[in-house]
Amino acid sequence: MITKEKLKVYEKYKGQNDMFFRLHLFKPRRMQESDFFKIQNMLQEARLVNRKLASEEYSSRVKQKLIEVCDSQETIDYLNLLANQTSF
Repeated sequence: MITKEKLKVYEKYKGQNDMFFRLHLFKPRRMQESDFFKIQNMLQEARLVNRKLASEEYSSRVKQKLIEVCDSQETIDYLNLLANQTSF
């Protein structure tokens, strides 16, 4: 599940999961490598939809997928904000 907290970690480390894991090697982690990949994929898909580079059908599927993988509308809004302003 993608949370706003995980998005902030992803943003802090600029999507560099290797840097995050090296710095947190011996500490308990709230994020797994799969979280980084899931966020990265959803950012890429959201970018396509937000820039109107995707078909209506694809856009609908992405919006539904966001609802399924994010814990709240606030998280979806934050993910869309990141997708619009970043290139990582």
